[in-house]
Amino acid sequence: MSDELIAGLGGALLGAVIAGVFAWLLHRSEQVSANKLELRSTISKLIDYRDELSGRIMQIADLQPREAATRSLLSKRMIEMENAAALMQRIGEQISSAEYLTLANKYMLDSDFTAAQKYYERGLGAARSDLTKVYALRSIATYYFSPEPQQNINKGRGYFEKAAEVLSAPKDDYSRYSQGYTYECWGSYEMVSGFRKLADDKFDQAKGYYQSMASTYPLRQQALDSMGVHISALAGEDSAAPPSPVKSPVQIDHLLQEGRKTAP
Repeated sequence: MSDELIAGLGGALLGAVIAGVFAWLLHRSEQVSANKLELRSTISKLIDYRDELSGRIMQIADLQPREAATRSLLSKRMIEMENAAALMQRIGEQISSAEYLTLANKYMLDSDFTAAQKYYERGLGAARSDLTKVYALRSIATYYFSPEPQQNINKGRGYFEKAAEVLSAPKDDYSRYSQGYTYECWGSYEMVSGFRKLADDKFDQAKGYYQSMASTYPLRQQALDSMGVHISALAGEDSAAPPSPVKSPVQIDHLLQEGRKTAP
């Protein structure tokens, strides 16, 4: 066999290998994109189910129809939870912090604390920006403050401290807003845990960050008013719930925008 023929066969074989690898990569990219879209849809359904349970279903006056509707909704929710976990396993690293944290919150509601912890930690690992990292750290902090078997208040304080360190010197109003909310959230969990003096200290720090925003910044007065109402509710009734790790539609939109960046 001539050298020219060998070289030609080698070139053809190399070209076939490259074409095959490219086709596989393209297929993999399309598959991940499809799985990502399905995961988004699944997580949206989980959020909708929670809203429906606390809204429409709880308003059903008759006990038997209300219980039947609740069982049906919880069955759908369980199916979507399993689907979301399977999709995350198939997608691999192309998952946003917000998606991990949303699923972690759903596992917390189901009292599956081991799974919740796993997804909270993955959510922190997937955070791409300082603001999203703050949200993840707040979420883990609230996980450890929650009165469940995994409760470890000192660990919770440690994660709140880490969240505060990420934006320790905020230079813009939105960062000040986020930093203020870290302290507001921290103070709320201290209060419901019975540490009123520590809570007051955190609320004072939150107020300082909120007041440091420009007087014309649209979230400034809203944040101050909201915190005042929330502190009054916590002080007035034991059943008042502490706040979510994410405060406003502005922060939610920020997390969704970052989540879109993970799409291949």
